[in-house]
Amino acid sequence: MASQKRVCVIGAGVSGLLAIKECLAEGFLPTCYESDSDIGGTWNQSKDPAHTLTPMVWDSLVVNTPGYLTLASDFPPPPELTPYFSWKEMKSYWDRYADHFKLRPYIHLNTQVVKVRRASDHTATGRWEVNTAPHSGRSNEKTPEQVEKITTEIFDAVIVCSGYYRVPRYPSVPGMETFPGSVTHSFFHKSRHPYFGKKVLVVGCGLSAVDVAEDIARDAESTAMALGHGIWIMPRLASGGIPLLEKIPRRFFHSPHVEVLINNFKMYEGGQFLDHTGSRVRPNALPCVSPGGVSNNFQLDVMSGKIQIYSYLKRLSGRTAFFSDGSSVNEIDAIVFCTGYDTDLSMLEDNIIDENGRMELYHMVFPLDRSHNTLLFVGQMGSDIALPPVSELQARMATKVLAGKVELPPQRKMRQCVDSLNEATLRRRKRYSYFLPGFKMMENIAVDLGVYPSFCTLLLRDPMLAWRVWYGPIYSAHYRLLGPDNNWEDARRISHLAYESRGKFSHTHRTVEPLVRNDVKAARRQRAIRVFFTLVLPICASTLLYSFHCRGR
Repeated sequence: MASQKRVCVIGAGVSGLLAIKECLAEGFLPTCYESDSDIGGTWNQSKDPAHTLTPMVWDSLVVNTPGYLTLASDFPPPPELTPYFSWKEMKSYWDRYADHFKLRPYIHLNTQVVKVRRASDHTATGRWEVNTAPHSGRSNEKTPEQVEKITTEIFDAVIVCSGYYRVPRYPSVPGMETFPGSVTHSFFHKSRHPYFGKKVLVVGCGLSAVDVAEDIARDAESTAMALGHGIWIMPRLASGGIPLLEKIPRRFFHSPHVEVLINNFKMYEGGQFLDHTGSRVRPNALPCVSPGGVSNNFQLDVMSGKIQIYSYLKRLSGRTAFFSDGSSVNEIDAIVFCTGYDTDLSMLEDNIIDENGRMELYHMVFPLDRSHNTLLFVGQMGSDIALPPVSELQARMATKVLAGKVELPPQRKMRQCVDSLNEATLRRRKRYSYFLPGFKMMENIAVDLGVYPSFCTLLLRDPMLAWRVWYGPIYSAHYRLLGPDNNWEDARRISHLAYESRGKFSHTHRTVEPLVRNDVKAARRQRAIRVFFTLVLPICASTLLYSFHCRGR
């Protein structure tokens, strides 16, 4: 009998928890190392920003995506939760997930992975040597005392779940050294209160820039935003009160004109709440290849002047900021850079990222040209949807390949897919920044994994479900309906429940009776009377007179 495979999971954020769970499902023995003092990654709000290796969450943060499109496929949210979670509810959900699947015994907190090297027998076995040490701060440099505590273990495989957003990126701005106020990054943003009554400049044009600017604008005297080349602002709640992402049907992603459909959808929905051209927010490119933000408040903040839009930040001179269009803002007290992150894979002996930031990962999981697929990545990317459903499929694919239950395509095909993805990434961001279309990625992984929810197969088993899967939103539970690890009854129940819950608010406590539209009924009666007297009665009278006239003749 073969010995149980030992798998090292780096990071106990959301992706790490999903990877541990899938390792256990395949009969592996996972060991997870987490540098922070608790699980949850981004959703673990550390009391000490200097100790965390993940971006902070702030007090008023609300998740941009609704529950069933955000969470794991086989662990639905409790019915009492709101459609959009606060960060505390997200943390609570992943705590319950870890407890439900009994993941905590496999997690070592406050432990940092220092180095991952090929084991001495790697060529024959694909095994890895993993060095770990106690973690006491953000720096990867170890004191002599910590070096003495470094331990080494050998693993059959390593799954890297440390996250894509690791190191805050600051732009080089001429005159920055002359600015006397506070300068920080969205990585460290925890509360808007330090900006009460101040003039604040927010620099950036992504999701975090919109969220942080909206948060700061509540208390700041004024909030200027250097928006660069612009952004498309999507509402959390779209027309009809339905969460935006739940209005995008699966059929969009199997159309030869998918970009046209998505562009039209986003431009229409975004235009319902903000005139992007009139407000000077719109970029000079379509939504599919442009930065985007999600909010239902930012639009009003812009239109009311609470957030003032500017172009690229060109230079600073003391407390004055100058922009590329010639405008300027005086008396700035604080600057918050929301200018993205750099990833950090310095713990790996293998060079996964080149000097341009390019990575060659099939499905963002499998490095190309490897004799052993034992170094894997889960969640090593950003996404225009919630990342957990993508990470879950990546974790399932990774563990199935490790278990020998799924074979990867030939290297030639994988390279074609990787080159295509990298070209699209470069076209979208003008650099290798892996903020990827999540729905399309999930569908591609599902096909390789054999869990794609085929319309024809579902039609034979549950016609209503087949219709909802094809013409409704893409829920993670759909990938548990068919193929390996399928759980038809539970996945079917969750899929129907998710679809029927769209736009409904189970957390409200007031009963609303059916609304009787007597005004409409009265208006219809009056309209019928008007039509009768203006059209029917004259016609009848004319017909009667004509009849008498004919008789007289």
